[in-house]
Amino acid sequence: WDGPPLTTQQREVPLTKEQSDHMTALKRDFVIKVKSGATIDAVNEASVRTKFIQISLGQVYDAEHKAHTIDSYPRLQELQDIVDNSNGKIIVFVPLTSVIDMLNIRFKEIRSRALKNGNQAEHDRYTCEVVNGAVSQKERARIFSAFQSAGDPRVLIADPGTTAHGLDLWQAQTVVFYGPTDKTELYLQAIKRAHRPGQRYPVTVVQLVSNKLEREIFARLERNESMQGLLLDLVKNDTF
Repeated sequence: WDGPPLTTQQREVPLTKEQSDHMTALKRDFVIKVKSGATIDAVNEASVRTKFIQISLGQVYDAEHKAHTIDSYPRLQELQDIVDNSNGKIIVFVPLTSVIDMLNIRFKEIRSRALKNGNQAEHDRYTCEVVNGAVSQKERARIFSAFQSAGDPRVLIADPGTTAHGLDLWQAQTVVFYGPTDKTELYLQAIKRAHRPGQRYPVTVVQLVSNKLEREIFARLERNESMQGLLLDLVKNDTF
């Protein structure tokens, strides 16, 4: 398919002190475990990697899988800057349900404040719908149809696992990865929802990152490489 160009940009997002403190503690514990000679298998390495992503995105799960909010204001502001300054419709891919819910609440607050201030244009920029595993197939069909054929929603906030295959969402001109998925197929197929036959405009993919781990995950996604051993490689190269 000879379509319009696809470009990818990576935006650096500062960590808050709360995020930095959590990451420092997690990194220290992991490095100590590695240097002690303990066995680091794919499962527990993936667990640590997932915890880093949770901290970056501002929602950390405990042992009972209850989400706890930590300050991630710069990342939220960066997303708002993208929404304010992008043309056309936007898909925001988010790998955590609690973060999807957080962003949905944030956008509702923005719309409510905009209406209170009589700012219809800002309200319309932040109309959004959510698609995750809890949304029924019937409701998903309604949301996707509205995204393609109606003015609202302008923003679709979605779990990449629910939108990765077979969907026409080429009304989107911007695809944002609020955080990285660790599955290459989901990443590549998520982009193809917008950059596909029917698309008439250039598509911009935006990756939000705040640390070396996220940058390396996105690099491996683009090279179609496995995530296994990623953290160990960073420790061995003293770049973690």
